Amino acid sequence: MQLDQDIFFYHVMKTAGTTVVKLLENAYGAESICALPTHQQADDSCFLQKASADAPLVVTGHPDHLFHLWAVAHERTGPRFKMAFLRDPIDRYLSCYYFWTRSKYVNAHVDACDISLEESLESDRLQFTDNLMTKSLASLGKERDYSLAANSEDFMVAFENVKKMQFVGVVEQMHLSCAILAALLGYSMPVLPAWNVNDKYPRKNECDQKIVKKIIKKNIYDLELYNVALDFFYLQAAEGGEKVKEILQSLGHNSKIYRVKQK
Repeated sequence: MQLDQDIFFYHVMKTAGTTVVKLLENAYGAESICALPTHQQADDSCFLQKASADAPLVVTGHPDHLFHLWAVAHERTGPRFKMAFLRDPIDRYLSCYYFWTRSKYVNAHVDACDISLEESLESDRLQFTDNLMTKSLASLGKERDYSLAANSEDFMVAFENVKKMQFVGVVEQMHLSCAILAALLGYSMPVLPAWNVNDKYPRKNECDQKIVKKIIKKNIYDLELYNVALDFFYLQAAEGGEKVKEILQSLGHNSKIYRVKQK
């Protein structure tokens, strides 16, 4: 299927972004994906070459860094479909912590992160910043200092940005999210991939509740933004009507789920 507009997917860390990109790649082809590098040391020449093309692209990356490359992406003209996924903030934080402390990829390409979960809640490292969803969706790739705590203005900007997006998915409702997205963009979706999945870390109901309370305290704006996103999400599901139901039914009966473990 050919793209008829740019898709800007603002991939907040640990919100199923790898799965979503693979889904869009399946729909539009690998040549349509224009991904920002995953870390500061990566080669950006491929991104810059693709971003200069006139043809519609799927532009994707983490909006919390590489601001100079986001500036290049935002210079693109033409129609734009903006989207993001949100996730329960507690599980997102836990997933992020265990990825950064256990991933061989992180150790090989970024730097080692050998701290306890409780220590991470006091850390000023980017990946453990407070309210990362709020900050990311407030900035959308524009430069900001992520070491500064989020505030009510950040929340309101993120709230307005979410309202203006053409689609906001919810990780906890992945099948429904993918069905709504397919209905909005008009592509068929015979398979639902699940990439970069890590099943070997405790979720919030398995974690020390004292830690959970600290995560909540640190991410209060993210919790509010997530609840707002849920309202928009279920409204879009209702507006999708029978088309979304049909796609959802086909996923339930016919899809295969591929899991590629984190390394």
